[in-house]
Amino acid sequence: MATVRKLRSKWQAQVRVKGHKPQAKSFTLKSSVVCLWIQLWLSVWLLETR
Repeated sequence: MATVRKLRSKWQAQVRVKGHKPQAKSFTLKSSVVCLWIQLWLSVWLLETR
């Protein structure tokens, strides 16, 4: 599961996959975090479909 949320004054992207550690990264611009979220979500989707 991938999520984007506002955390204090920054935006955070977080990806959680069953059996793996959660991965998170914070950015000041929402546009940056949305791009990362898309990349992370796609990588999770590829892991799940293998």
